[in-house]
Amino acid sequence: MTVAKGFPGKRGVVDRFEGDQVVLEVEGHEEVRPRASLAAGAREGDWVNLATGEVDEAATEAAREKLKTLQEGAKGSGDFDL
Repeated sequence: MTVAKGFPGKRGVVDRFEGDQVVLEVEGHEEVRPRASLAAGAREGDWVNLATGEVDEAATEAAREKLKTLQEGAKGSGDFDL
């Protein structure tokens, strides 16, 4: 893992928290930052602006809606004969 150096407009998704660190998924790579660099209330699955640490509410909601749609589409598709 590497320590991220954010710039305006670049975003990442919160993968997990490890103690006082946050692990972000950024363009297919994990980046580690101090947990305090994120806005209060940020949680796993939130998209954040790497320059400001603020949660991107629109991107987070869009990702959650996409996941919900994919999960609903997968329901019932597990039937098969042995």
